[in-house]
Amino acid sequence: MTSSPEVSIIIAVYNHFDWLEMILTALKYQSFRDFEVIIADDGSNSDTVEAIARWAQSAPFTIRHCWHDDRGWRKNIMLNTAVRASSGRYLAFLDGDCIPSPSWLADHIALRKHHMALAGRRMDLPVSISNSIKATDIDSPSRLRWLALKAFAGAVKEGTHGKLRCLRFPCPQFLPLLRRKKDILGCNFSLYKDDLLAVNGFDERYLAPGTGEDTDLELRLTNAGMTVSTFSHYMIVYHRNHQRLAMDSSENAAILAQNRADKVTATPYGINRR
Repeated sequence: MTSSPEVSIIIAVYNHFDWLEMILTALKYQSFRDFEVIIADDGSNSDTVEAIARWAQSAPFTIRHCWHDDRGWRKNIMLNTAVRASSGRYLAFLDGDCIPSPSWLADHIALRKHHMALAGRRMDLPVSISNSIKATDIDSPSRLRWLALKAFAGAVKEGTHGKLRCLRFPCPQFLPLLRRKKDILGCNFSLYKDDLLAVNGFDERYLAPGTGEDTDLELRLTNAGMTVSTFSHYMIVYHRNHQRLAMDSSENAAILAQNRADKVTATPYGINRR
C-alpha cells in the first residue's frame, strides 16, 4: 500500500499549457520531493487537457487533473474540488503563471506551523524573459538556478519593480528579522489542510478575479484565530509578465464586506456546502 505524500501542490490553471509545462518542469527539481500535484483546471480547452494527460504519463510525481467545463471564472469552485481530491496533509498553492524556484517547496515546509498560513510573494519576470522563456530553458537544476540570475539582470536592465525578490537569503538564523505580516496571494501560499478545512475552504460565491478572491480566505483564517506570515527572500516564484485581469467586481466587494461585518470563519459556501 502506497503512503500518501506529505504535500499536495495545487496549481490553478486555465489554458496556457506552455506556462504550466514550465511549472511542472520546475517541480521536477524541487529539493523537497514528497509531493503530489493537483491541477485545478477552470475549464481549459481540449488541447490543454490532452497535453496535460501526455505530460502526466511520464512525470516523476503523481499528477491528478481536476477539470470542469468553461462557464466563466470559477476558480474558487475548482480549488475546492482540488482540495477534496488531495491526499497530502499540507497544501501548497500556485497559479498557472508562476514558476517555483528549486527551494520553493522546501522553504514552505521548513517554515510551516499549525494554525498559520505562509504567504509567499512573487517576482514579475522582465518582459524580455517572460515573452521568450520555454520549458527546455529550465529543464535542469543548473538552468533553473540560472533563472534567478537572469531574472535579476533583466529586471535591473528594464527597471522591473521588486527585482530583489528573486534572490534567496542564505542565512536561516536571521529568519526572525525577515518575517513580515503580508496578505495571502493566491499564486503562492501554503497551510495545513486541516486549517483550510476548519474555515471550509474557499468561498464559492466569488465568480470574478480580484477583490475577495484570496483576501476572503485570509479574513476567515484570521477570524478563526490563525495567523498569516511571510519571510522575505524565501518561497520564491517567478511570475509571467502579462496584462492583469479586471479587478473591480462590485459583487465580490459586497461578499467580502458582508463576511467582514459578520466575522465569518467557516463559510457555508465552501468545500462542504450547507
